[in-house]
Amino acid sequence: MFPASLRYTASSIGYNLAYMVFGGTAPYLATLLISQTGSRLAPAYYIVGVAAIALVIVALALRETAPRATPPREAVLSDSQSATV
Repeated sequence: MFPASLRYTASSIGYNLAYMVFGGTAPYLATLLISQTGSRLAPAYYIVGVAAIALVIVALALRETAPRATPPREAVLSDSQSATV
């Protein structure tokens, strides 16, 4: 999606923004969950719940992008050569 000269910069900006938002708020959220529920396992339950929701979204929304079956190289060459003749 990005030209080669910007590819590393673009991916590092996205990674660091996500790390800042989610990693920076994690201690606050864990403290809030423990204080509201009284259970020290509340952050673990929260993570399990978010992972389950993400699994459902990934299973339903993302399709396989790998090629199904690749024909032998000779067959591909013979088809392309016959199309040019």
